[in-house]
Amino acid sequence: MIVAALLVLVAGLVTGSVARSSARARPPLVAHFPDQPDWLGAKPPVRLRVWAGTAVVVTVAVIVGAFIQPLTALIIAIIGTIVLTLIAGMLHRYAVDCRKITRAVDAYAPRIAVPYAGKVGVHIGMWSPWIDRTGIPWCIVARTPAQFHELAAMYDTPIVQGSIPPSVRGAFYPHGATKNSEFIESSSATHVFLGHGDSDKPLSASERVLRYDLITVAGQAAIDRFVAAGLTVPVHKLRIIGRPQTEGIEPASGPIPRPATVLYAPTWRHADDALNVSSLAVADTIVQALLDRDCTVIFRRHFAGQNHLEAEAMIARGDALIEADAGRTDRPHRWGADAMDQPLIEAPQLKGLISPF
Repeated sequence: MIVAALLVLVAGLVTGSVARSSARARPPLVAHFPDQPDWLGAKPPVRLRVWAGTAVVVTVAVIVGAFIQPLTALIIAIIGTIVLTLIAGMLHRYAVDCRKITRAVDAYAPRIAVPYAGKVGVHIGMWSPWIDRTGIPWCIVARTPAQFHELAAMYDTPIVQGSIPPSVRGAFYPHGATKNSEFIESSSATHVFLGHGDSDKPLSASERVLRYDLITVAGQAAIDRFVAAGLTVPVHKLRIIGRPQTEGIEPASGPIPRPATVLYAPTWRHADDALNVSSLAVADTIVQALLDRDCTVIFRRHFAGQNHLEAEAMIARGDALIEADAGRTDRPHRWGADAMDQPLIEAPQLKGLISPF
C-alpha cells in the first residue's frame, strides 16, 4: 500500500510538472521555413485536463485497490504511472516541436521582410520575383491569422504571423495599409514603402507615406505628384528605382502593325468619385472604337473593386462587345478570366506592346 501510494505521488509530481509546463506551449504561425515541423497542429494532441483526469482516476483506483488487495493497488499504480508518463511525454514532445519552429525561423534568419496588412495578397507577388533575385533570405509577415493562412496558400515563401523577426534589417511594404503602423512601431528595421504602382490617384501622394524611413518611386513624375499635392517629402527619404514589373516589355518602333493588337487595362473604379481616375465609365466606347478599327483587343480588368456593382456592369458591357466580335470575326481577343490568368510580359501578343490606355 505504501509503495503504491509513493509511486503514484512521485509519478504525479514529476509528470504533472512536465505536463503543466508543456501544455502552455503554442506554436507560432509559421510556414515554408526550412526544417520546420510541418505536422504540428495549433493545439497539443491532448489537453492538460486529460492528464489531470487520469491522475484522479489512478489515485482513486489505488485507494480502492488497497482495500481489496495490496498487490492490486501496486499494479494499478504501475499502470497509472505509465499512462501518466505517456500523456506527459506527448505534451512535452509537442512543446519541443514548438520550440523547433522558433529555431527554424532563427536559423533561416531572414534579412528582408514583406509585412502585409492589406486585403488582397497579390500585391506581394508584384515584387517577390525581384526580391528573390537578391539572394537575400526573406519572409512575408502577415498581420492576422486569417491573412497568414491566405498568404501561406498563395506563396511558397517563408511566412510568419505577427511581429517582424528580429533578424530583419529591411521591411518592404507593397501596400500602404493603415495597419502597417503596427509593424513600424514594433520593429527597428528600416521600413521602406514600395507601393504597387505609380498613378495620379490622390492616395498615391498621401501623407501616409511619411511614416516610412524610405519611399521608393518609379521616377520624377511621382516626386512631382508629391509637390503638386503640397506634400513635403525629405529628399533623403526618396529612392528612384524605376518600375521592375515592366521588365521584358519593349516599346514598339516603326509603323503600327495592321491589324493592331491593343491592351486596354483600366484601373479599378473607386467607390468615392473624388478618388476615381478610372476610364471604366467609357470602357464600352473605347472597346467599340478599337473593334471598329479591326484591332485585336486584350481587355484586362483590374483585380480590385469587384464589389463595385456599377463598375462590374461597365466591365461586363466591354466583355460582351469583345465576345460578340470574336464570334463574328474569329479574332483572338482576350477578356474576362482568360485575360487575367497570364502575366502581361509572358503574353506572346504583347511583345513589342503598342500602348495601354
